[in-house]
Amino acid sequence: MKFRNSALASIMRQRIIKFLSLATIFALGTVPAKATGQEWARKMFKEFQHDFGMVTKPSRPEHRFEIENIYEEDIRIRDIFSSCGCTSVSVTSRVLKTYEKAYVVCKFNSHIVDGPKQATVTVRFDAPFVGEVQLVIKGNAVRGSGVRLSTNQIDFGQVTNGQSSERVIQVSRQGSPNFKIDNVLSTFPHIGVSLRENYRGRDVVAYDVVARLKDSVPKGYSQGELFIVVDDNGQMVKFPVKFTAQVVAPVQISPEILTLSPIKPGEVVTRKVIVKADTPFKITDVTSHCRAFRVRADSTAKKVHFVDVIYTGEDDPGRYERVLTFQTSIGTGATTKMKAIVDIIPKSETTTKEASVTKTDVGT
Repeated sequence: MKFRNSALASIMRQRIIKFLSLATIFALGTVPAKATGQEWARKMFKEFQHDFGMVTKPSRPEHRFEIENIYEEDIRIRDIFSSCGCTSVSVTSRVLKTYEKAYVVCKFNSHIVDGPKQATVTVRFDAPFVGEVQLVIKGNAVRGSGVRLSTNQIDFGQVTNGQSSERVIQVSRQGSPNFKIDNVLSTFPHIGVSLRENYRGRDVVAYDVVARLKDSVPKGYSQGELFIVVDDNGQMVKFPVKFTAQVVAPVQISPEILTLSPIKPGEVVTRKVIVKADTPFKITDVTSHCRAFRVRADSTAKKVHFVDVIYTGEDDPGRYERVLTFQTSIGTGATTKMKAIVDIIPKSETTTKEASVTKTDVGT
């Protein structure tokens, strides 16, 4: 009986160690074990389906699904394919390091299909584990007038605020030498449009409509519509083009809000934050109006910095909101800010809790 109890205790110890190891892995952001199924792969995607709606033949609208490696290990894409010839697929990069991004590019081939179509796009991974994610593409290929648009939806993707971002819509008309684009309207004030007439002949007229995000575009997710107004043999026709964009700051910090609670007066705590950008950079300075904060950061230039924020509990109890400003070497010194919320326990409460623990220990 003693042998069985000892064996059972050994098994229980091994299970507890395994559980703690897995908890540590999740805390560090490493890829979870195979037992979690495909969730580790799905967490790298923000969306899983897209509907192009009505697509005028023979245009080939394009949509990009973003993949971001949120883990410490390298992610490798083994294969990508579509279940239907109505959709062509490719990927911008097959190996992603931590926080690197790639895009699954899906083009709807309205020129070779008719009517409503749906495709399942499968993305397969072979590192650090084998897994796959399925995406859904829908569209309805229809025959329209002689006016052709290369796409009826543009995605600017993730754009760093202040950087130029353009997308081109090709507009053409066959058999109408007097065809012209009369105007381009927008529901969104932060997008600019310019026209380029590429060709005008007896059989075809072709334009490029260049859409660009202005520097005034607000941070966050934006969406809207452009309306390309054409004069087609004296008839004014509007062609809607939807657009989306995700605008981010040049320097990003995670978490944006750091919660420190509860903290004893004089207690020293350390938290790790991530500061990242699209290009290698240095953290040149960190400032705060509160002297209780110290920061320990690497002085080398890189895309991702893991920074130790060290806080020493202040003497006066209460809740405080502090702001830390991180200045970088990007551009003219791009900055990012993090808010810290601190709860300081009164000294009397701390003393009471310690006395209560001592009394319990002695009684035991």
